[in-house]
Amino acid sequence: MQSPGASRGPIHAGVALATRKFVFHLKRASDYHDAMGLKSEYAWLAEPLLRIEGAMPRRFFGCDSIYARGKLLLVLSDGEEPWNGAFFPVERVNHEAVLARWPDLREHPILAKWLYLRASDERFEMLARGLVREIERGNPLFGVVPNPKKSRKKRAAKNPEGSKDASGPQTPRSLIPPHLR
Repeated sequence: MQSPGASRGPIHAGVALATRKFVFHLKRASDYHDAMGLKSEYAWLAEPLLRIEGAMPRRFFGCDSIYARGKLLLVLSDGEEPWNGAFFPVERVNHEAVLARWPDLREHPILAKWLYLRASDERFEMLARGLVREIERGNPLFGVVPNPKKSRKKRAAKNPEGSKDASGPQTPRSLIPPHLR
């Protein structure tokens, strides 16, 4: 019995083998992203950052995020606009310098503290890869230091019943991505 593509000559057999290897690679990459907890269709962008020592992927608000070097470096979301693309957390004092060098980035219309690259941009893949390379190299303009979490003891002391205080600050509905409402 001949292998698929063998009857059509060596070129077709080679293409069939290369195609099987490519499909296998895609399956392995998908398994890797799942194992790392990444669910966004743009998870491939995070791969170089996950190689940084101590890098941690996390999910929040339905987005994939990457923390490394004590900073939040990248957020990926595949929801509806304006929640579809790559978010680059940058301190506000650095916005001008980053936007001067990468004019395709925009301040997000809702989360203006982060810079945003829309997935619908025709050069999204090229631009996003270049920006991730900059982050991987340790460009100090990128990333924000997250606010420290309150300890469980402090939270329990503030609210002893353990219930949420309905009169406390609420997240405005407009800040929550539509696919999470």
